[in-house]
Amino acid sequence: MGTRDRQSKQSQDNWAAVLRSSILPRNWRFEACGVAFALDSGTNFMPIITRAAIAITLAMAPGVSALGQSITFEHGPCLGECPVYRFEATAAESGIFEGRRFTTVLGKHRFSITPGEWSAFQGALAPYRPRGMEDITTGHPRCRRMATDHASVAVTWTDQDRTDRLVFNFGCKGPENAAIARVLSAAPDLLAVGKLIEDRRLEDGAWDRHQPTGR
Repeated sequence: MGTRDRQSKQSQDNWAAVLRSSILPRNWRFEACGVAFALDSGTNFMPIITRAAIAITLAMAPGVSALGQSITFEHGPCLGECPVYRFEATAAESGIFEGRRFTTVLGKHRFSITPGEWSAFQGALAPYRPRGMEDITTGHPRCRRMATDHASVAVTWTDQDRTDRLVFNFGCKGPENAAIARVLSAAPDLLAVGKLIEDRRLEDGAWDRHQPTGR
């Protein structure tokens, strides 16, 4: 190692010691563009600071707002033992699930989200994101055949630009709704919340998700 390299490393070490001992209090926490970070005097802080810088850069870049995105998914009741729950998933690798009725767990529970899971989840739902509000229930052009007693799902997308909401009732029959019904039924299984929901789901009635439906 040359003299200049040694001096550079010594300078970095000095700054690290200063930041650890003089600037950062113990258990210091902060948030950058929806991403939470935690530091203490013994933390190797440079990777964390780097992540924070990336979060800020991505959030400020034109057309890039992934870290500020969230999707709220609500499954309502039906005439029967359909799971009733709500969860919010975010691009910041975290989410919160609330089981309300007929779910494996009841109450609020946090869960983690990998980048791959987030990409799959939001990618599956993206084709059905309206601009504004769309309510595919009784009276909608795509709901001319309405079977009663089925559950509805409400999906809300929120990012830095706008908030959009889709409501779909599984009783809206017809070939034009087959794809959206399949996607909304399967979407929770793309995240860790799948194991928090009872082993039943509603698409065309309630059934055990591990049992072939024959549909």
